[in-house]
Amino acid sequence: MKKNLLQLGIGFCLGLIFLFSSPVLADPAYNIDRYQVKVALQSDGSAILTQKITYNFLDEAHGVYYDQALDGQQQLDDISIAVKQNGQTTHLAAKSSGANDTYQTTMRSKLVRLKVFHAVDSGLVTFIYRYHINHVVTNWRDTAEMNWKIIGSKWDVALHHVRIVIVLPQKNVRQLQAWTHSQTNGSTQVERRQGKVVITTAQNPANSFIESRLLFPTEVTANNPLAKKQKRKQQVQQQEAKWAQEANLQRRQARRAKRLRLSLIWGTVGLLFAVSLLFFVVDRPVKVKWPRHGQSLPHSFALPNQPAAVVQAILTNAHPDTKALGAALLELAAQKQVHLLTKNQKKHFGHSQTDLQVDLLDPAILNVPIWQALFAVAGNGKSFTFSGLKKVGSSNQKSKKLNRAFIKWQKQVQQQAQQQHYLNAQIKQALKYHLLLTLLTIGVALVGGALIGNLTGWLIGGGFSLLQLLIHIGFRRTHCPYTASGAQLVEQLRGFKKMLKEIGRFDLKQVGELVLWENVMPYAVAFGIAPQVAQVLAASFDEQTLTNDVFLYYPLFINNPDFDFGTTFSNSFSTGSMVSSNGSSGGFSG
Repeated sequence: MKKNLLQLGIGFCLGLIFLFSSPVLADPAYNIDRYQVKVALQSDGSAILTQKITYNFLDEAHGVYYDQALDGQQQLDDISIAVKQNGQTTHLAAKSSGANDTYQTTMRSKLVRLKVFHAVDSGLVTFIYRYHINHVVTNWRDTAEMNWKIIGSKWDVALHHVRIVIVLPQKNVRQLQAWTHSQTNGSTQVERRQGKVVITTAQNPANSFIESRLLFPTEVTANNPLAKKQKRKQQVQQQEAKWAQEANLQRRQARRAKRLRLSLIWGTVGLLFAVSLLFFVVDRPVKVKWPRHGQSLPHSFALPNQPAAVVQAILTNAHPDTKALGAALLELAAQKQVHLLTKNQKKHFGHSQTDLQVDLLDPAILNVPIWQALFAVAGNGKSFTFSGLKKVGSSNQKSKKLNRAFIKWQKQVQQQAQQQHYLNAQIKQALKYHLLLTLLTIGVALVGGALIGNLTGWLIGGGFSLLQLLIHIGFRRTHCPYTASGAQLVEQLRGFKKMLKEIGRFDLKQVGELVLWENVMPYAVAFGIAPQVAQVLAASFDEQTLTNDVFLYYPLFINNPDFDFGTTFSNSFSTGSMVSSNGSSGGFSG
């Protein structure tokens, strides 16, 4: 139930992020770093269009293509294409061969595709398109009008640093008017003396267009064959005024909605922060120091009173893993309840690999489901081998049976660990609740910062997150989840584990008798450091002493440093469900 609450809190934070953020798509193979367009209107109402599109290729590419939409009786001609890369400009030839540094033109109804062949590994490349399009301007009775989507909505990536310059064939056009339609913020500058309009935006979102609409006197395009007798100017002005009012209303509504969302989010942040701070100030439990760890932790040479699997469960505050099961098997061998026999198993190309045979000596251990399952499912009821155990992994039914028995064993060991009364359940619960509050506060604060959408917002969100994190660290320091005896036990077990990890620093003959090290090996297996411990033993004792009947499983590790109980058990239990050789459930440290 407690773990579910923690998972619910994490899920809530992620849900808020997805709810209030734009969807993030997978990165394409390129970005558009710069998009520059020059539209040179002609006196006949046509236009010479020059586009400089700078691609930032993230991987190798063989070329690009560009589609130019056409409207009505429009036609495209006088095409030239160039590529600028590393400061050098290459003019491409129109060829149907598809050779490098050539291009092809495909005419379709209302569309011209320009396919450019230019191989590139990665990096910046600018493609320069220049062509002529007719019927861009319509001459009405009272005005000339250009209404054109200069950038279409088919781009799958955002366009950065967009600049569109529309140049009229005359200067000093006093009655020049311009409107821009797009889904992004930008600027439209009308320079009547220069006879041009400049449209800029830092970024145009993917799959969105930029449309420009111009009105100017008909004498500017006096030679335009596309002429109509109706009046148009007042209709366009009224239409644009209406659209401007609607756009302004939408912007005001969007701002109000954003303010409401921000108020809700930051109100939630404030409430969560206040609860967390109150929790920190008011809740003052009996002080128990956290167990030492790291350099300050002294080595412990005292053999734990608990089995190796229970020790692992205490130190990780989690269910024991398959390494701990291997340690439990070694403890049975030390207690003469099973006998371990190593055998060389021949493989291909003359290589051999050690196999381990486990013989049953004491039938009483079959009352434990995991041992009963191993001998019955992986063996003949009286013995089993690790090579036979590996084959069980390919059988879904047998593997599931072993896994069910393993889960029962995990729960039994966890119960034994809890019987040590090393945890203060009330403080442990308080830590989980405070962690949940911290995750919620940080998650909501970061969402609020993202919604503000600028550096100030990120600084505010990051500041609240950092402050909340510091409060949680302070809460943890004053709320040790161990009982007084539990903290002492955990520190002793950590010291014992540290001693095994640093075993090479000691003179083992002075530390203890060899029979002690036989009892230590199961703990080394549970900690995943058995081969290292065996190597140190080999350097400290002679071969005859190590291989006598007292230290019965020494050869298994010293002759086979890659032998791993955990991996073998995991592979045999994993069919049908997930089993980890590194433990399960969540823990804490300190």
